[in-house]
Amino acid sequence: MHGAIALLRHHAEGGDSTASTDDEHRLLTIAHQSSRRLLALIDDLLDVQRLAAGALTLELRPHPLHDSVVAALTAMEPVATTAHTTLRLEGATEAVVNVDARRLGQVLTNLIDNACKWTRPGTEVRIRVEAGEGDRVRVTITDAGPGVPESFRAHLFQRFSQAGAVSRTRGGTGLGLYIARGFIERMGGTIGYHAEAKGSSFWIELPRAG
Repeated sequence: MHGAIALLRHHAEGGDSTASTDDEHRLLTIAHQSSRRLLALIDDLLDVQRLAAGALTLELRPHPLHDSVVAALTAMEPVATTAHTTLRLEGATEAVVNVDARRLGQVLTNLIDNACKWTRPGTEVRIRVEAGEGDRVRVTITDAGPGVPESFRAHLFQRFSQAGAVSRTRGGTGLGLYIARGFIERMGGTIGYHAEAKGSSFWIELPRAG
């Protein structure tokens, strides 16, 4: 990011009169993406610190689960387009859950983002909402990617966990799933992983409000 901004400043000060608008747009894009990654990393590290210290404060209120799922899908549409995949919502529920809506949205967008990173181009990422066990409601995000190696599954929700060098090519810090588990468990829910014949499914279950 620093390099891209320095080049833009150089161009603006007349250091390169041949610089094109396309070059400047590319540098701005690089700087914007890098700044977003840096802010996301800072936010993740702060969340990890709060979770580890038991200092995370959630504002739990009754909230329609469907609203959170639709908001996450809308937010992730540009990511899906970039990954050459589509998002498909399956099932429906009018369930109201007792959650921190902002933190639940963070979990859902993280899981959908991960699915978009790993699914094969031209396939779908499916988000299914359905009744869970007892009074619970389940949301499952399924991709058509390579799946998680069996030897790594026990480490999925640990801090800084990434399944080898291949995962690093997809970006990420290895903190997202650890944070997601911390948020969901503090909302009285559970989170887990299920291997599919082709792909992976991550799911969360939350108790209905009341």
